Amino acid sequence: MSAARVFVGLVLMLSLSACSGGTGTSSACPQPTIAVSPDPALSGAALEVTGTDWITGCDDNSVSEREVPVETIRIELMTQSGATLLGVASASSIPETLGQFTASYTLPRDVAGSGKVRALGDGLTAEATVTIRSAD
Repeated sequence: MSAARVFVGLVLMLSLSACSGGTGTSSACPQPTIAVSPDPALSGAALEVTGTDWITGCDDNSVSEREVPVETIRIELMTQSGATLLGVASASSIPETLGQFTASYTLPRDVAGSGKVRALGDGLTAEATVTIRSAD
């Protein structure tokens, strides 16, 4: 086998691996994200959490799957003292805002310092860091 054929075969294998993200799932499917505001936040005050790409059934492999918004997204605050459920959100089913959500939650009064807000739903997860200052 010539060196040129080996090279072409190697390039083809690497190209196919890059298309699939190298893990068997396509990199074209967006991963869910969240953002928090304000940061820093005050304990006992409102924290707004926004999310994008909270969908299942990504259709990037030309397979006819329907993209469905995640209906139940748990929003948790994770600190050194453990995880606290802030509430639940639902992603939009409107085509222009499919998979997006914005929700406001009241932070616990007894929490201060660095933490993470974590969103979980239908096997999807995203995190955002937040600094919480004492309101006292």
